Parts: sequence; C-alpha cells; structure tokens
Amino acid sequence: MDCDFKPYENGFRCVSCETFKRQATRRNCDASNAMGEKIASISKAIGIKPCGGCQKRREALNRMSVRLRNKRKK
Repeated sequence: MDCDFKPYENGFRCVSCETFKRQATRRNCDASNAMGEKIASISKAIGIKPCGGCQKRREALNRMSVRLRNKRKK
C-alpha cells in the first residue's frame, strides 16, 4: 500500500501514517501492516461488508499503530 498524500500547510501529509513530505512521492506506507489493515482483511475474509464507520476505525487503528511503532523505535 502506498501513502495517500494530501496537501497540508507547506507540503503533503499521508492520510494513513501521517508522514510529512515537501512533495508527494510513492512509497510503502507505514500503515500497510498496521492493526487496521489486519482487521479489515480478516473482516473481508469472513464476509463482512465495509461501511463508512469501518473505514474510519481502520484509519484510526492504523494511525495508532504507526504512532506506537514510532515511539518504540526511539
């Protein structure tokens, strides 16, 4: 999964992992292996259809997972 950059102040910020860059680039997103993605794939495998609330929870879990992962690296 590549980062989904959106314009933000003086550059671009990824919607999923909150990485900030001066210009949008293609790269593997830190959130591609986060908890939200894992839960979404399991839900899809057992036949649960995603809705708007599911997408919001997925994004929130991805952000939390990336933040925790970055804190552990420091």
